[in-house]
Amino acid sequence: MRGVRSAVVVLVSAAAVFPATGQNPDRRADELAKTAVVAYLKGFQAEDVDAVMRAVAVPFVMNDRGKVETGAALRAEFTRIFDRSDLSTLKYEVKAVGTLEAVRGRLAEKRHEAKLKAVLEKDGRVVLVDAELRKGRAESMSFAVRVRDGTAVVTAMFD
Repeated sequence: MRGVRSAVVVLVSAAAVFPATGQNPDRRADELAKTAVVAYLKGFQAEDVDAVMRAVAVPFVMNDRGKVETGAALRAEFTRIFDRSDLSTLKYEVKAVGTLEAVRGRLAEKRHEAKLKAVLEKDGRVVLVDAELRKGRAESMSFAVRVRDGTAVVTAMFD
């Protein structure tokens, strides 16, 4: 009888720790982060400022340009990028998703580590992407993603 009670306690404890979706919360956070980055990249492919803006939050850090504090300034920056570049040929592949500690060894650009650490929240996620804008010109990109209350938004991008 004691074994049955222990099994029931374990099952009830597991139900309290893992949401009704049956997923591990860390795995769910990773999936949300990946979805946010893919939405951002699809917005770039389509050169759709509104789609990109739905995937991000301010303040937003982009490369070495520093922190963009307002939505209006960020919208203007994305508009400038779209006016200067043809992004319709953008190809990308998500290589890794996880906490900074989990993906640290897979960072193609080690210089991104300190930048990511500076902008990531406690439970934030890093999404590593290999991208190709023009044939033969590949880049490694690192994204910082805030995951909170079942939603995720991109808060920084370094390439």
